Amino acid sequence: MKRFLKAALLGAAPFLAAAMLLFAAAAIKACLEMPPAAAYVDEGVHTFTASSGYSTTRQGAWQPKYHRYASRYVYVVVYRAPGGWRWERDTFETEGKEAVRSRERVERRVLSIPEENSYITVSPELTPQRYAEQKRQQYLMIAGACLAVLAVEGVIWLWRKA
Repeated sequence: MKRFLKAALLGAAPFLAAAMLLFAAAAIKACLEMPPAAAYVDEGVHTFTASSGYSTTRQGAWQPKYHRYASRYVYVVVYRAPGGWRWERDTFETEGKEAVRSRERVERRVLSIPEENSYITVSPELTPQRYAEQKRQQYLMIAGACLAVLAVEGVIWLWRKA
């Protein structure tokens, strides 16, 4: 059993290295393509009210046993704010229906991107600068973790060759 696991790990190592390299490259690309903080226009904090909801499915993780992606059922609550802003949140059905019934109110900051003719909603405490900084940090942390796994794998490979 020990020899089997060792052989399996050695056989999977090149694929893991390639995957880590691809994930790191994708994270760095996303970081570089992200609009700068100056590209976002702060539209202010708005009060969004739950107006409707609907049930849908979301694609989950790959299930090798069944040769398909898992599906999960969610209830999507649609929030609207004056000015035509819209925000959606996935939740459980009972919680979502209660939010719609009670006309739940949520504070969200709207950041518009005029170049792309779109907008995003974020937590009220986030400014465009803090939002862009946080996203860049997330991308760089993902890239760093992938490169760290790649480096550890390289060290183990070099150690085994010596």
